[in-house]
Amino acid sequence: TNNSWGLDGSIAYEGTCRAIDATSFANDEQLEVFAVTDQFFLQIPENSKSCLAVSASRNAPSEGLMCVGGIGPTSDGRRKPEITAPGCSITASAGATGCGTFTDTGTSFAAPAVAGVGAMAREYFLRGYYPGGAPSAGDALTPSGALIRAVLINSARDMGNVPDFPNTQEGWGRVT
Repeated sequence: TNNSWGLDGSIAYEGTCRAIDATSFANDEQLEVFAVTDQFFLQIPENSKSCLAVSASRNAPSEGLMCVGGIGPTSDGRRKPEITAPGCSITASAGATGCGTFTDTGTSFAAPAVAGVGAMAREYFLRGYYPGGAPSAGDALTPSGALIRAVLINSARDMGNVPDFPNTQEGWGRVT
């Protein structure tokens, strides 16, 4: 699921974070994707242990550069965010305007892209593409949220503009 919201104001691992982790534990096929704060330091709830925290890179052709997103680590030393996706100068529908659009920037535009890539990775396993690369009913499996998280993180590419890869600004890099 995509979560493009936050409760800026605290960096603590608190009740909201524990609830997200408990929900993930109880529903092991679910992956919670959270946009990190657009402020400087990670806040809650993107510092929960089970979620995939997403920061924003610039849009093409400069997707190798950071755009916005809070910097980790979490208050207990975990590396967050884990991954980035384009979230700078994104054109989106303008809600109540019918067919109107607007352009904006933020991690709330990057997180849905990562959730969509996660849905595609899930479908890859459900249709049995793993391990042969072609659909096979005998290879079909229902992946856990943890497996999808691992696939997304391991698909990431170092963006190259932040030292010490992986790091607490871009995580493991831009999702591919």
